[in-house]
Amino acid sequence: MLFWSYAGLAFIFVCSLSIPLYLQHVSVGDMTTGQAISENYVQWHLEKEIKQIKAETRKRKGKKKRNSLSTEEEL
Repeated sequence: MLFWSYAGLAFIFVCSLSIPLYLQHVSVGDMTTGQAISENYVQWHLEKEIKQIKAETRKRKGKKKRNSLSTEEEL
């Protein structure tokens, strides 16, 4: 009886591990885990650079607006 209890627990454990791995494989396709991780890193890095560029653009626009207001006040 004890054998079947351990066998059942082992089966549940293996199934619980295999389901997330299978779902990851299905969502990624033929890519390996390493390729998926590197692709996610590249995407994260590009998104970070885009956010940086947008922030710099906002700062420049803000400076232009401030400068234009200050020049109007000086005139």
